[in-house]
Amino acid sequence: MVEMNELIRICPKCGSINLRQNPPVWDQKPTDVVQAKCMMCNHQGRDFPLIKKTVVKQFREKLAKK
Repeated sequence: MVEMNELIRICPKCGSINLRQNPPVWDQKPTDVVQAKCMMCNHQGRDFPLIKKTVVKQFREKLAKK
């Protein structure tokens, strides 16, 4: 099972991890619906996936190919 400290939310539009989240990161539970806003491209909503920190680079590469 993946630990929560191994996961990070990422912007599905630009791949940034610089996000403002509600509820804040320290109050989030795995079952919470999280509203987020990307501080780089201003994309906002609930569609920010949780991914392993080790695959951030691959996620960004896939976005660049689109």
